[in-house]
Amino acid sequence: MGAFLLGRDKYILDGIALTVSTAFGVLIANYLGGKVGYGMLGYDQWLGRKVAEKFSLELTTIKDAYLLFHLKYLVALALVGLLALFALSKFIGDKRLRGITVVVFGAIAVYLLLARFEGLKDLSTGFGIFKKVPISETHPPTFDDLWNAFALGLFIAPLFFLRFRPGKVKVQDFMLLGLVLPSLYMIRTWTRFLFIGSMGVALMAGIGLLELYEILSRFDGKKGLALTLGLLVLIPTVDAAFGLEKVAAQRPFMNEHWEKALTWLGENSNKNDVVLAWWDYGHWVTYYARRSPVAQGSPNVAVALYYLGKLNENWAINRGVDYVIVSYYDFLKFGAIVDTARMHPKYNVSENYGLVVLPMVSSVGGALVFRNGGYMVVARPGEEWDVEINVNGHVFAPREVYVEYGGDKIIRPNLAPSESDAYVYINLNYNYAVLMNGNAFNTTLARLFIRPENPYELVYSDGGLIKILRLKHPNVVVKRTGGETLLQFENATGTRLGIWGGFLDNGTMVFKKWYNVEGGLKEFELPPPRLTGL
Repeated sequence: MGAFLLGRDKYILDGIALTVSTAFGVLIANYLGGKVGYGMLGYDQWLGRKVAEKFSLELTTIKDAYLLFHLKYLVALALVGLLALFALSKFIGDKRLRGITVVVFGAIAVYLLLARFEGLKDLSTGFGIFKKVPISETHPPTFDDLWNAFALGLFIAPLFFLRFRPGKVKVQDFMLLGLVLPSLYMIRTWTRFLFIGSMGVALMAGIGLLELYEILSRFDGKKGLALTLGLLVLIPTVDAAFGLEKVAAQRPFMNEHWEKALTWLGENSNKNDVVLAWWDYGHWVTYYARRSPVAQGSPNVAVALYYLGKLNENWAINRGVDYVIVSYYDFLKFGAIVDTARMHPKYNVSENYGLVVLPMVSSVGGALVFRNGGYMVVARPGEEWDVEINVNGHVFAPREVYVEYGGDKIIRPNLAPSESDAYVYINLNYNYAVLMNGNAFNTTLARLFIRPENPYELVYSDGGLIKILRLKHPNVVVKRTGGETLLQFENATGTRLGIWGGFLDNGTMVFKKWYNVEGGLKEFELPPPRLTGL
């Protein structure tokens, strides 16, 4: 029996041992998750609960949906498959026939798995919640994305499959295949998964390069040797150079301008103030300013509608918004803002919004030249500014121009009359321009950045990258001094003050009372705690 196990059946038993070991790995991961927190499929995450519901899982002892699915289904399926291979090796002696049988039964197993768990088809897309959302990371990668991530490795990686030619393949190669295939599937699904799948691609490229070496080394003579050694040195070197170039060119989205602005906000606002910013910056608001953002972590359709002017300041006030952040980076994401707003089923966002950011490319001879692709703006300062717009060879003058310089000074230069639907904002502090049509120019985003009016007050500006505006409305600040709790009011209106709250575990409200007060109330001391628990 021992001699028999030294053959192919030993690999099958090794596979059974490895499968069982992953079950122990699940238990270890579940224990660690209870100590340091579970991942995105944990019981305390929306996606984790959604996955558990889809697959009829109960997150009790095992509190992560993937870990439980792995333990309950994948381990069992792998063991059944390995035992089937073990039995198959007894009855089919021909290697080729065995291989065909394995492929056929493997395909049937995958089909049955997908038929039993239809949710697997949509798991990689978050059950469809990100399919129409304008997030570049949750869309399939383009060739440029793949090239930027893997460079020459992208073309060497397919040589990995040369390992599977008859007489060459080993059981270890199938173990690597278990990493490679999920990695390729994840990369195909989301751009965000490029970094997760990079280990699989790196292994493929490295092994593929060795396979290429073995093939080229068969050529006789010095030329074959020189070519082989050259490729072994040249390909990794060039690939590394491309990678270093890409890494060196990367700049973090979070920078000193954001840190300075949000730190200022944290130091100059109240702890219970609410901040409206584009969702990409929501976590930054929480971390640096220690304030509550309206949106963070995922696109917010309402915030997008607000930036476009479809929802006004009354909506923001009803949400408790105290500060609004607008930035140069919002202009760069303007397309995503429009696409997000169009997701709302109630609002028909059908306007044609045109906005493009143009960096300055020249300032020779007194002419300021801004260009981005086929768009160009040429501005010649003077008592009456001469500004021309060139769009793919079509030249015309803007209707209005705004120029920001010298800190946060914004002027509207005199221009020759124009009936075009073009507006230009020029920032000389950071050397860029924004070209807009009328629809984009009249959005709340552009209005607050260029020409804010009541009830908004510009309270912070770095001269053209990040601006913070205070939304003036009746507001209350809670302060504790000694044993007293004070409500301090700003812009208070009316003559009655209502206070209610203090809920019991069963939802019963234990305090609700109205007080007659004078108009323009500045401060109010909360009544002493009641025996009911307030």
